[in-house]
Amino acid sequence: MTYKEIIDIFKTKAQGHFFINEFGYGDISDISTPDNEKSPYYPYVFINPISVTGGDRVSTFTFNLICMTQSNDDDQSVIRNQSDCIDNLRDLIGRVNNTLIDPLVEIQQPFTFTPFKERFQDDVVGASCNITVSYPTIMDACTAPIADP
Repeated sequence: MTYKEIIDIFKTKAQGHFFINEFGYGDISDISTPDNEKSPYYPYVFINPISVTGGDRVSTFTFNLICMTQSNDDDQSVIRNQSDCIDNLRDLIGRVNNTLIDPLVEIQQPFTFTPFKERFQDDVVGASCNITVSYPTIMDACTAPIADP
């Protein structure tokens, strides 16, 4: 499984979620401009890559998974919307961990949700979660597309 395939699983699951309206990927500075360059249609899930670690048997992909939405400014609205964003992230993590696309994809536990109230292009509230996805890989010189001299 490739890095792109991992991202595509998250994208597919987010696009299939009934309460998530937009999916994005990239640096934090890209958070306000989805692929269509318009303001996001909230709730918006964004994957911010952190690192990829390769090994002889397992590769790990670490991401900051973010869900955000717009909210009224009163405390109750902010807390309710942060709670909804945490639930959306839990849904995605659960679906990816139990994907039928590839049952070897696993999000390592535990993970921590961090609620936020932030100003990007829009004022938003939500939650982020630093996750690590592991996938068994084999470094196999026999299948590498390299010709011997």
